[in-house]
Amino acid sequence: MSIYRNLLLLFVLTLSLNTAYSQGIKGRIIDEQGQPIAHATIYSYQTKNGTTSNQIGEYSLKLPNGNNKVSIRFLGLEPQEVEIQISDNWINKNFTLKTQNFEIKEIIVTNKSEDPAYLIMRRAIGMANFYKNIVQKYTAIVYLKGGAEVKAIPKILKKQIPIDTGKLHILETLSEITFELPDKISETVISMRSSEEEMNENPMRYANINIYSIETLGVISPLNPNAFSYYKFELLGSYKEFDRTINKIKFTPKRKGKDLVSGTLHISEDFWNINNSEITFQTPVGDAIIKEIYNPVQEFIWMPITKTISFSGGLMGVKFEFNYVASINNYKIKLNPNVNHNYLEQIAKINNYTIKNNTKAVAINTPTNRVVKKQSKEIEELLTKENLSDKDMARIYKKIEKENKKEIKEKPLEIKDNIKILPSAKSQSQEFWDSVTTVPLTKKEKLSYLIRDSLVEAHSKPEYLDSVKRAKQKFTFNSAIFGKTFLYKNDSISLQFSGLLNPIDGIWFNSVDGFVYSNNITFYKDYKNANYLSFNISPAYAIAREAFMISSNLTYKYNPIKRSYLFLEAGAKSKDYSPFGANKTINTFASLWFKENYLRLFNEDYISIKHKTDIFNGFELTLGVKYSNRKTLENNTNYSFTNRDLDYNTNTIEASEATLFSKQNNSAFTLKTNIEYTPRYRFRFRDGQKIMVSSKYPTFFGSAELAIPDILNTNNNYLKTVIGIKQSVELGFLSSLTYKAQFGTFIYDNKVGFSDYFHLPSSLSPVNFKTEFNSFALLPYYNNSHTNSYFNAKAEYSCNRFLIKRLPIINNTLISENFGVNYYTTKGLKNYMELSYGLHNIFMVINADLFVGFNNFDYSGVGFRVGIPIF
Repeated sequence: MSIYRNLLLLFVLTLSLNTAYSQGIKGRIIDEQGQPIAHATIYSYQTKNGTTSNQIGEYSLKLPNGNNKVSIRFLGLEPQEVEIQISDNWINKNFTLKTQNFEIKEIIVTNKSEDPAYLIMRRAIGMANFYKNIVQKYTAIVYLKGGAEVKAIPKILKKQIPIDTGKLHILETLSEITFELPDKISETVISMRSSEEEMNENPMRYANINIYSIETLGVISPLNPNAFSYYKFELLGSYKEFDRTINKIKFTPKRKGKDLVSGTLHISEDFWNINNSEITFQTPVGDAIIKEIYNPVQEFIWMPITKTISFSGGLMGVKFEFNYVASINNYKIKLNPNVNHNYLEQIAKINNYTIKNNTKAVAINTPTNRVVKKQSKEIEELLTKENLSDKDMARIYKKIEKENKKEIKEKPLEIKDNIKILPSAKSQSQEFWDSVTTVPLTKKEKLSYLIRDSLVEAHSKPEYLDSVKRAKQKFTFNSAIFGKTFLYKNDSISLQFSGLLNPIDGIWFNSVDGFVYSNNITFYKDYKNANYLSFNISPAYAIAREAFMISSNLTYKYNPIKRSYLFLEAGAKSKDYSPFGANKTINTFASLWFKENYLRLFNEDYISIKHKTDIFNGFELTLGVKYSNRKTLENNTNYSFTNRDLDYNTNTIEASEATLFSKQNNSAFTLKTNIEYTPRYRFRFRDGQKIMVSSKYPTFFGSAELAIPDILNTNNNYLKTVIGIKQSVELGFLSSLTYKAQFGTFIYDNKVGFSDYFHLPSSLSPVNFKTEFNSFALLPYYNNSHTNSYFNAKAEYSCNRFLIKRLPIINNTLISENFGVNYYTTKGLKNYMELSYGLHNIFMVINADLFVGFNNFDYSGVGFRVGIPIF
């Protein structure tokens, strides 16, 4: 049935946009100086449809035969309304929009006088919930055109960014969208085309931004009940439009910050709805501007018919800009029965507005309950109050909010992707696009399509396809030195070689192995049903130890719906005793330059097999078995770039709790199980596989590890367990709280190797490449490892503005402030705690944190750490 529905939708759309009206008006829109006006709105009252002008002011609007009333509007310019007689032909009609003349309202100056904008904003804010919820559901046809262009790229980045400067990249979509309260949006893409050969992005999400729901973008709206604490408002003037008085209000932030915006609101007198809006987002890399123009689509119901988004900025010398314009037509509206629409009818009658349509179709909710009647009357009285106070505004807002509230049902666990692309969407003819395009293409845009068409034709020839296939599989000198990914069988099979010269991943140093050279080869097979097989092998050679090392792993994903995996690992290599040890790159730098070796290593020969799957939604179970043989190692080199006369610290274990057995060679046969359970864990299905998304509940986790002696001559004998809880919660505008608490104990610990101890997550290095959440910055890596019971709790609060972010120098950056507390208690380390304060996202890549330690609540030290979380 779905294919027939899709064909019917396409047929009806083509019929309505192409066959019904084969005539209309077209021309240019300019200002008084003769300059073209881009993104002006042209709207037909008869068809309830409109369009916008392109970058050079050109427009075209299809109209039915007969007399048509059309409006032409642009923010800041005086609108025009004209009546045009349409026959069977297109009429060329140019428009010149004049500068808007504003009337300044009389202001009575007193000691406590305020700008008239504040009274207008109180009413607009009070009614914001009403207009946000007035329409329960609507469908519309949206034509959207996006253009992006890179203006400049520094020479040093030319090779890393293979994009032509000055080339315009165009993407057009024609979609049917459906919106339903509170935030359900679905989209059927009827047609899409791009100036690129591949079309992987659908920018329709930009068209769903609305002034009444702008806070979903992470900013504080000027219509927020607390807006007066964040913004200053100024009445620029008033003007007449659609028989209404429109007030132009300028708002500016009282402080800088990425959670605040600036711009203008055009607010209708008496009704207090947004008529037009222009919002500017200031970001560290440029400014984004969103403009909306509203029109009445039926009596009292104003909906956005034009939206434009423009951005211009740069980063690291790369300058770019993009523009999106959306034309929204064919609204079909279902009013919200929980909203009392009589407010608007009463306002119209009180202010002598002409009601054009049948009001019975509007007043779908007439209050009958005595309490509701009383509340509705209070709201009407407040709206017409001459001097509305902040308290009155809050009462209106809360009363309407309460009126609109209804029982909230639990959302279904499955998040359905509400974007459907018709099979024919990417193959529509030029004739089809000519019939549905509401914003004419410029010469530059047409040229970008011509270039695309020529490339598509050239790239579809057999000789080109054969050359691409050969290039994907050809082994060259460069691929041997720098690595390459070889592709086979329509790219479903790949073989990746890291290259002989790979200094970042392939070479490191420590005092046990000396310099280590490694390489990496990965085989990957992608199956059509979202399953895959991956095999990786990493040979390495430790020069000082004169030892060959190897590690390999195989991963097989065999059930994408249950997220089921099979893992097989085997190898022989030097390994850190602690899973929280120093990063090998940091250790290499510290060893060679400062003669400081953080790592403590042992040799492990191992083989393991694990299986992971979902038992039911939100409950993940991992079972594994592992055999490992561990041998102690000693330092084999004293080499460094500096301090060559000093010796490295020995590779011996320094933990005070370590037993003689743990320091010796040992072997273990272990069974391990891990569980994680997240209640009501929401998910979506995409490309045949299940993807976990989010839950408002915390995750509960636990693990148990059993070492069985006398299997293949193993001697470890213990049982250890860990249970805990963790969660990350969004608290509001750009702030979050992350916490984790866990308890661990050995049920019995007859014989335990040191690598099986409980190790504290330490990060003693002043520089780190990991994203560390639970690590202690002031504790050594191994001194506090143990086999005792312990409790560890960590919490971190991140916010956009608290202390330092209020300073004018950095208040408009992406930097966030982080506060943390990390607590640990066990035998020998009772009530240890670190408090931290940090600035994160400095230059978007650097974290800087200050730590203060307390041992049994007595001050024990202070430290500083710089994090570059690239791993």
